[in-house]
Amino acid sequence: MAPPPAEDLHNGEQVHTHSNCSECGKFRKCEQGDFQKCSQCLYTVYCSKSCQKKHWPVHKHICKIMGTQRKKLEAYLAENSSDENVKKGWTELIAWLKFHNTSLCNAAVAGMQLKEYPDSDMNSALFVRVHRCTDEERGDRPVEAKFCIVNIQMVNVDPDDDPMALTETLWPSRPIVVEAGKKDMGTDYRGTGFLMISFLYQFAKNVKEHEVFFPKFFNFNKNTGRGIANTEWRQALARNLDEGRQIKFCCGKVVELVGGCCCGGWTHEKPATRTPRLQ
Repeated sequence: MAPPPAEDLHNGEQVHTHSNCSECGKFRKCEQGDFQKCSQCLYTVYCSKSCQKKHWPVHKHICKIMGTQRKKLEAYLAENSSDENVKKGWTELIAWLKFHNTSLCNAAVAGMQLKEYPDSDMNSALFVRVHRCTDEERGDRPVEAKFCIVNIQMVNVDPDDDPMALTETLWPSRPIVVEAGKKDMGTDYRGTGFLMISFLYQFAKNVKEHEVFFPKFFNFNKNTGRGIANTEWRQALARNLDEGRQIKFCCGKVVELVGGCCCGGWTHEKPATRTPRLQ
């Protein structure tokens, strides 16, 4: 299957993240070392305990939310499902998020329409709802294609009107993320986007539905902010999520040690190593 062009979402520089230390930014592939995941959320990675400690003021708000969500999901799956793979629900959810991170962030940028609404990163968010398909529906598919789309929309951020209180809890940490972006990008910093993913689980009609929320801030530069959205960015994102596809990208970070680009962009990886799967 041919990779979707980045312009499917917007024509600016693509927001992309690699497997790198969330504090100092070192690329795992470049460093050729083992990075450690946050033991609570399993999403954020660090090159050392020192970096993890320094990054805690930025990470702690979302980590606590994700830790609570993880415990509730694991309890729900243990009670309502006998499928061993499904019981690994949090690991599966994290693998899906990491695989689709680039598409989700760039879709959020497209949805903000920064050319027309320069301050929209301060009061809008991408909201995506998906549900875990049953094995009968997609049992033969890899992790990145096991969630079916319910809806994709841009929403106004209103911490005072949030039934889950997630925005109210997380939004006060936004200035910390903004400062981290300015420190990392310097004068090239443009803004800080926000997205919320809702994961629905229900494996039988007589079983109560369970919902897991994943909120995320991300920083982007001026070249990204100058981009113009594709008018069909929602459809493009839906295809990526539904078919398990990634945007083709490369940041061009070349290191002699690895004999080429070590950005971690999937452009450089063999097809057989491109898909994250449960162990």
